Amino acid sequence: MWSPPAPAQEPPAAYRWSLELPETGTLIVDLAPGWTPNSPQGGGGLADWRATTRSRCEMTVHIVASPLPDPAFNGPTALRDFVRQQAEALLPEAIEARYTLVELRGHEAGGYYFALRERAPRRKNAAYITQGAIGLSNLRIEFMFRGPAPDLPEIQKALKALAAARLDRHAADGGDL
Repeated sequence: MWSPPAPAQEPPAAYRWSLELPETGTLIVDLAPGWTPNSPQGGGGLADWRATTRSRCEMTVHIVASPLPDPAFNGPTALRDFVRQQAEALLPEAIEARYTLVELRGHEAGGYYFALRERAPRRKNAAYITQGAIGLSNLRIEFMFRGPAPDLPEIQKALKALAAARLDRHAADGGDL
């Protein structure tokens, strides 16, 4: 007996991280499908967000701000230097002898990242690290991914999602979101 094919399953809806910033607006990051957000963690910045995937990837996002947009804090040169310092600090613990900074560019945000493999991973199945930062208005969005393999598709999608971060300034003007 013939039966109609089952309807196509839609991919899981992306989760939206948002952070209200007084006098500035709302930071919005639409998390790529496949990532499950965990409870926000306390930290020294405005926010610390965490998420995981079924393939055992972990993402940590740390957001810090300067009082006003400041190229010395999160402009291209400052971000490149900041991420380079992160890479240099991790290099002694990495299998690789060198790293490459990769530019990450979105409509409003931009920054850099690198990827290395830890010699002695702190967590099982999390030897590969992708780490960097992007700048947006007066924000520096620092991120780290840990995963069981290099260059996983879910990490690439999450990098694109971070680069697509935006600031909804209507909230600061009292308008509707």
